[in-house]
Order: sequence, then structure tokens, then C-alpha cells
Amino acid sequence: MEQNENEIELEQFLTKCKEKPHYWDVNNPGDKFKGWQDNKGLMQDYAKWIAKESNCPSLVMNISVPYKEMALEAECLINRFVKHRGEWNPGWSSLTVHGQSAERTQPPHWYIEEGYDTEETSPPVGWTDIAEQCPVTVDWLKNVWPFKKYNRVRYMLLEPGGYIQPHKDFDTRALAAFNVALSNPPGVEFALEESGLIPWEPGDARAIDIGRLHAVHNKGTENRSHMIIHGLWGDDFPRHICESFDQLLINIALNNN
Repeated sequence: MEQNENEIELEQFLTKCKEKPHYWDVNNPGDKFKGWQDNKGLMQDYAKWIAKESNCPSLVMNISVPYKEMALEAECLINRFVKHRGEWNPGWSSLTVHGQSAERTQPPHWYIEEGYDTEETSPPVGWTDIAEQCPVTVDWLKNVWPFKKYNRVRYMLLEPGGYIQPHKDFDTRALAAFNVALSNPPGVEFALEESGLIPWEPGDARAIDIGRLHAVHNKGTENRSHMIIHGLWGDDFPRHICESFDQLLINIALNNN
């Protein structure tokens, strides 16, 4: 099948990204934050440094995920998913677990800017009507994932042959999004600018630098199901960030020896 212009640009982006390994240019702070485990202020500073200054493209969080059960809950709701971000991302759809409604997958300000709502009529966020149908997902969000407040939480589906065009969500590089792989079947490539492909495994919960250009292409034969979480860190979240980054540095050192 002949590729269209968007697919050609996508493949060029993926090929360019693959010139670099994923963790080739992560900064190491040395002893700057030594002893952070016993100093809450230092821990907070270290977590901020990791997010904003480490140049880490993605970070696997040390938080377990019942991904098989969560993937099954998402699959059972597949008929409720709605197209996400227009026709320029074919095969990409979404469904909101926590937000304004299950079918509202954009942030509240988008609906105001597009004229659907005003500041006065914009609906509040909360658990949507699908929450009762995904109890494992909701329980994990309430009792395991260490956020103190949620904004949008969405299942994200990328069908076989579908792709997400190269884009970035912020102008500043930082670990600013949390993406959970409920499934990541063979043939799916998630590329980050200057950082190769993210080495996803099902069950990974990753912080991702979406200030970099990034794109996804499902070249396989199965649906790819992820979850994206937006919200406010809880009190224990910086510790998870720091512990996870320390483990990454150990892994990088082992791979370089």
C-alpha cells in the first residue's frame, strides 16, 4: 500500500530517532543529592531536578500495575471510545475514567477555547460514568498510584496500523506526563526526539518528557492500550521519583560496563 505524506514524515521521524539509544544522554547528579532518603527538603529538590534537569527522556516508576486486569476493563469498554485529536492521528481513540465525562477526552480549557463551554458552564471533573465498570483501575488509582488529586485520567487506544503524528505537548523539556502500558504488543514503536524508542514493557508506568517531539506507530496486529494520568503529586510521590531514578542510574552503569 502506498504511503501518504503523513506516513512518510512519520517514518522519517522514527528513523531519525532510532539513531540514538534511549538513555544515551541522561545527566548524573553525582553526590549533589547524597542522603536525600533522610532529608525531605533534599528529596523534594532531587525530584524537581530529575523532572527538569536530568535530561531523562522517560523514567520507569517503581509502582506495580495490575495491567492485565486494567487492560481487560478497557477492552470491555471499547465501544465507548471516541476519536482523539482529529483525523491526522488515524486509529487513535480515548475514553476518560476521571474528567468531565467519559467522552470528553480533551482538557476543560479546550472546550472553552473551542466555544463548547464558557468559564461559567464548564463542567467539574470527577469520576465518569464508566468508573463503576472498571473497578480494578479505579481502586489502583485511589489506593496505589500516589497522586493526591486527579484531573484527567484516560484509557488510550491505538489500533493496528494507527499512528500518532510527531508532536510535543509543552515548550519546555521535563518529565511531565505519566503513561501506563496496559498492553504494548509487538510492532508498536514510541519514538522520542533525540532519545530513540521507549523500551516499553506491559505494566510499565513511565514519566515521559513530552516537551520533546514524540510519535507512536502501531505496526503490529493487536490493539495497543495505555493509560495517561494527569493530576497533582501526593506527599510520597517525590520518593518514588527519586528511588526510580537512582535505579535507572544503576541500570545505566551496569549496561555500560
